[in-house]
Amino acid sequence: MWSRGAGQQDALVNALGERLLSKYFPNISESFSRTGYAMYKEVDAGRGPIYFDVSGRPEQYEEKVIDNIHRWTRSQGAFLNTERILREKAGINLRTQKVEWVPGFNGSLGNIKVDLECKSTDLEGLWAAGDSIKTGVDMEGAVPPGDYGAWPLSFALTTGLIVAKSIVKFVSEIPEAKVRREEQKELKERTYAPMRLKSGLKPYDAVFRIQQGIIPAKYSIVRDGKRLRESIGIIEEVQKEILPKVKASDPHELLKYHEATGMAMCAEMTQRAGLYRTETRGSHVREDYPERDDKNWLAWTVVKKEGEKMVLSKLPVPKSKL
Repeated sequence: MWSRGAGQQDALVNALGERLLSKYFPNISESFSRTGYAMYKEVDAGRGPIYFDVSGRPEQYEEKVIDNIHRWTRSQGAFLNTERILREKAGINLRTQKVEWVPGFNGSLGNIKVDLECKSTDLEGLWAAGDSIKTGVDMEGAVPPGDYGAWPLSFALTTGLIVAKSIVKFVSEIPEAKVRREEQKELKERTYAPMRLKSGLKPYDAVFRIQQGIIPAKYSIVRDGKRLRESIGIIEEVQKEILPKVKASDPHELLKYHEATGMAMCAEMTQRAGLYRTETRGSHVREDYPERDDKNWLAWTVVKKEGEKMVLSKLPVPKSKL
């Protein structure tokens, strides 16, 4: 799994032994999206797999790269010595062996717009904290994920405290709730519907198919319009042909069914937003629109539900002078 720091000093090589970052970005520092892009392009061209390789390099170089991985891991709150664990558990020595490396997502995908009390500005009674807040991860669209170490943890702690205070104040002031019995009955029927089927698919069938349409690099790390439409087609297949046939045998499978339903909706929003934004910015890479376009896309993508459809629009980022 690739961690931030692994690509620094050009520690990643292709199957021919060529250093990746100096090949694609010779004068630019390493980042998640750049390294992921370089790895994808090399494997797509038939020069994979990709390896982490500091073998035969000076001791100073080895320590600089590997120790940097440890520092970055600790800055994210994970107090693990990756090198020691690999050596003791798997018999892999990062300093002397060439090790196959794959990209792994590390970032935030919050999308809830809130006010200064962390209350949703669109849905009454909803609060958000941490990475679920849009404001907390706006920078992920402008810079690669993980460029600011420990930001998610401190943001989660701060917003969590704000949410707690706001909810306590809100609860003390609201009138007694009125239960809408008909709506309650309808929601219960919808919630337990998969358990009433006599036979059907498993919720894991839906999850696996969603992953097939989201995880491959061609649908995630480096995308274009054609591949995004393919991805959306797979997600729609799940929503229309798989989820309605899922049979939940017990409460655990019922939970997994509803998780899969949420996964499909989030996956659709993500891919439709990627198709809508016709530019490359930060970790959003479109091969068919390789340049950043501030004239048309210095804006947030807004996804709303209108009827049974997702409707996309853009909200310009406010410009201000310091």
